[in-house]
Amino acid sequence: MLVKFSIPRRGSMYAPARMIRTTSPGFDFKMASISDAELAEANRNFAEQELPYAVVRDIGEVAA
Repeated sequence: MLVKFSIPRRGSMYAPARMIRTTSPGFDFKMASISDAELAEANRNFAEQELPYAVVRDIGEVAA
């Protein structure tokens, strides 16, 4: 499966994201920052294909 991501424009700052497996055994893959729209699209694609994955934000790493 191919997942398409674009590089944020200069000046855009997004919190880091992480792709996780939602079933056991767990899976964790740290990703570069992606936009909210890309995060939502990835999760929608996973759900439509009934894949046990999700992309989540690393909220603890967000700079104030």
